Amino acid sequence: MAQDLVYLVEGSVATPAVRVSLAEAGLKEREDLQEWVVVHPEVIGDGVRVITIEYDRWSTGSGTKACFISRVRATRR
Repeated sequence: MAQDLVYLVEGSVATPAVRVSLAEAGLKEREDLQEWVVVHPEVIGDGVRVITIEYDRWSTGSGTKACFISRVRATRR
């Protein structure tokens, strides 16, 4: 991401955006970023769809207990 450039564009004027943290922007990962990615999965990549969010326990087909914490789980279409 160090090579990514983001600009604010107003009319015909483009100004480099200043890098800020989520906290500095007044955003929270779970309440803001996670929900935005769920609604707009294309930010992760083309053909991506969210299949689940916020899960942590399940059993495998053989009955083995598994534990995994994921905020957003996505897959390609």
